[in-house]
Amino acid sequence: MNKKVKHVEVGEDFTIISDDEGTLYVLGSNQKDQIGIGTQSSPLVEEPVKLESLTNSACIEHFRVGSTFAFAIGSTLQSNEHSES
Repeated sequence: MNKKVKHVEVGEDFTIISDDEGTLYVLGSNQKDQIGIGTQSSPLVEEPVKLESLTNSACIEHFRVGSTFAFAIGSTLQSNEHSES
């Protein structure tokens, strides 16, 4: 299954990507777990990693990135019905 990139935002040292299903992926500096993947074991994430903490609990509709921060707007999932038919 191929996924299509819907939106990309770039911060000072990290990037957030969304696909056509609303899944978020992150990559970049992770020295202090600033990209939100729940681990600091890798200070630099060079390949996109699915952002499980948001993707599994919300349908992200919009997100924006500043130089050192990011925010997302969405809705809470009900019965995993966030994909369009």
